[in-house]
Amino acid sequence: MEALANPECGWVYRANPSVYKDIPGSPIVYWASSAIQNAFIKGTPLAKIAEPHVGLQTGENNRFLRLWWEVEVQNCQFHCSSLNDSVQSGAKWFPYNKGGGYRKWYGNNDFVVNYRNNGEDIFSRENADKHHVQPISPGFEFLASVTWSKISSGNIAFRYKPEGHLFDIAGTSIFSTYENLCYLQGVCNSSVILKIACMLSPTLNFEVGQIATYPIINSADRQDDVCALVEANRKLAKAEWDDFEASWDFRRHPLL
Repeated sequence: MEALANPECGWVYRANPSVYKDIPGSPIVYWASSAIQNAFIKGTPLAKIAEPHVGLQTGENNRFLRLWWEVEVQNCQFHCSSLNDSVQSGAKWFPYNKGGGYRKWYGNNDFVVNYRNNGEDIFSRENADKHHVQPISPGFEFLASVTWSKISSGNIAFRYKPEGHLFDIAGTSIFSTYENLCYLQGVCNSSVILKIACMLSPTLNFEVGQIATYPIINSADRQDDVCALVEANRKLAKAEWDDFEASWDFRRHPLL
């Protein structure tokens, strides 16, 4: 009441509406700092550096998805580099990025999908007519990517997926050159982007369109340093993931 009667009393209840206009979607984020506002003005939208995509919708996950240890390893292929490579392998099950819990840098490699012969079972007329099947954007099958979980109960986290993975609508992914993916993963896992993510996705539903607008400040002087740190973090996260039997690259428990 005091602030309504006298806006100059010292209580901060007002913000310049121009703050909202500079942020995609014009959310009412009155707490946004001038630095974050300037990032949107001067930065490059992520979609102009890389390509974010929504993944496969099988229409019947109970039929086409398994945890990788539920199927015969002889019927799996974990390292395909292309769609043609997957067909020639004759394998039925392939790594499937389905989001998962909060984890940065690397991991959440739990599921495989029946994508035998270019997904012929998924895209059969019977399944496609019965369910709302959505294919992967052509040309992005099995490519290396940086991914995040579309729906989260907490903060957003970005993980690296090497060649060989397909991806789900809940494991939406970013595609670009290896160098760009390194830099973008470092930026997107930063505390700054975390604040921006909370502004653009207040419901903790992190959509492709929102991630595509993240402002990226390109720094040629720092890119090598950022990429080196990202690669070090990926290596540590992968080593920790592979220490346990839930990883298909598990060899020996660290206590042994």
